[in-house]
Amino acid sequence: MPTACLLILATVTIQPTDDVPAKYTGKVAGMPDFCQGDERFGRLPTGGKTICGPVAVSNALMWLHGNGFPELLALQSPAPRDQAALIGLLASDQYMNVSDVNGTSPKQLVAGLERFAAERDYQAKIETMGWRSSAKRIGGRPELPWMLKSVIGESNLILNIGWYVYEKDQNVYQRTNGHYVTLAGFERLGQDVVLYVHDPAVRDGLEKRTVTCRLRPLPEETTLRLQSGGSTSASGFFELHGVRVKRGNDLAILDQAIAFTLIRRP
Repeated sequence: MPTACLLILATVTIQPTDDVPAKYTGKVAGMPDFCQGDERFGRLPTGGKTICGPVAVSNALMWLHGNGFPELLALQSPAPRDQAALIGLLASDQYMNVSDVNGTSPKQLVAGLERFAAERDYQAKIETMGWRSSAKRIGGRPELPWMLKSVIGESNLILNIGWYVYEKDQNVYQRTNGHYVTLAGFERLGQDVVLYVHDPAVRDGLEKRTVTCRLRPLPEETTLRLQSGGSTSASGFFELHGVRVKRGNDLAILDQAIAFTLIRRP
């Protein structure tokens, strides 16, 4: 077990309220879980290596298309091949402008999603919480009640996680790179909250697999540090425990959460 995991013992609890029910799994069965390395429908941009952002967003858009937003794709019954085409479009310079090296920043993802929605006569109402980007930011740390509310019904939530190595001598979590996943639902089990996640990573497999995750608070006395050297206190941030951690790293930390709803333009 990595050293970092030994420091993270608590899980997050929340009581159900009118705004946050005890359970929401309405998207788990119907939302796709496309793999960014799936080449059955042709080669994806960057060979699939850095397109987790467009893939995570496409999962949500495909679900919305089949649940009240048919103009998104202009197809009656879109198939996986159509989702692959959507991913290629979202990753293009016209929208999220995915880099072969750095993938998609939260700022690029927000801008590309806004443009994609606008060209289909929708306004994308976007809110973000996290520390990597100020685009549409309403909070510096992802808050659990807001995240849970943001996945219910027509609202969708994309999670930007960072891969981190724990540097024990400095009490620092050093970010090495990052990844995007789609939140499909949640459930309160006893005193714990579990998140149901669709992970585009190749290591998660080609076939659909809903991952059960838990949020674990990071120790308040530790620090998060970006590759660029920028840093912030880890207090209020969470490990996303349950995803398959990229090789060479100790854990996944939730850096940014991006919520969006689509509003039909008059």
